Amino acid sequence: MNQLIRTVALDQSNPAFRPRCDPTFAWRRGDLSLAGYGRAWSFDPGFGEERFLRAENAWRQWLSAADMDDQFGQGGGGPLGFGSFTFDAEAHGSVIAVPRVLVGRHGSRSWITTVGDVDLARYESCRDSMTTPDRPRYVGPTRPDWEWMEAVAQAVRMIESGPLRKVVLARDVEVWSKAPFDKRLLLDRLSKAHPECFTFLVNGLVGASPELLLRLQGRRVESVALAGTAPRHPDPARDRQLARELLASDKNLLEPNRWRKAYNRCAPD
Repeated sequence: MNQLIRTVALDQSNPAFRPRCDPTFAWRRGDLSLAGYGRAWSFDPGFGEERFLRAENAWRQWLSAADMDDQFGQGGGGPLGFGSFTFDAEAHGSVIAVPRVLVGRHGSRSWITTVGDVDLARYESCRDSMTTPDRPRYVGPTRPDWEWMEAVAQAVRMIESGPLRKVVLARDVEVWSKAPFDKRLLLDRLSKAHPECFTFLVNGLVGASPELLLRLQGRRVESVALAGTAPRHPDPARDRQLARELLASDKNLLEPNRWRKAYNRCAPD
C-alpha cells in the first residue's frame, strides 16, 4: 500500500501545529519559512559525479509510489525533499530526505504536510531542547596560516600564468563551547540577522547564503549570483564612493558576464 501524503491548511478551524522538538530540516527567507520534523524517507547518493543523478532518480521513484492528497491547493502543498551535497565528489555526507511532518508559512498562509500515519501530539509534547547558549570560544583554523598564505600565492601565480581565471579559496575556523550548539537558536539568529539570505538546516548543516544557486520551475531557470560586496558606511558620501568603487571593479564586472554567458548556453528555448 502506498504512503499517503496529505497537505491541509492551518487556520482557525484547524489550529496551528506547535512543535516543541528541534526541526530536522528548515529553510527560511523573508516571510517564507519551512520546518520539517522527523524523517519519512532518506537516500544516500554515495560518491562521485553521478551522485546528483542517483539522488534525482531515487526521489522520482519514491514520489511515484506515493498517494497525494493536497487539500491546501495554494502552492507549497505536497512532499518536499531537502538535499545537501558535498563539494568534494569523494567526500561522505551527501543526502536527500523528506521530513515526516512539514510546516510551511508564507505571509498570512500556513499549512502542514504529513507523510503516512503521524501522531502530531508526539512532536508537540516532546521536551523543549533549546538550551541556554554558552559563549563560543575561538579555537582557530585546523591548518596553519602559512599553508593558507602559500595557497593564495599559488592561486595568484596560476591566474597570472593562464591555467585559471578564478579561484575561490576558503578555510575553516573551529569554535568550542561548554554546551552543544543549539540548531534552532542558530537558525533564529541567522534568519533575524540576515532576513534576505537563504537560511537552511539539512542533516545537521546550518547556514545562511545570499545566493540562490538554482531554481527550476517548469522550463524556467533562475539564479541569484552575487559578483561582489562592499561594506556600507554611515557617511552617505563615503557610502556612495564605496558603491562607485564596487561598480568600477574589473573583477566584479567580469563575474556576472561569465554567469550570463553560461546561462545563455544552458537555458532552455
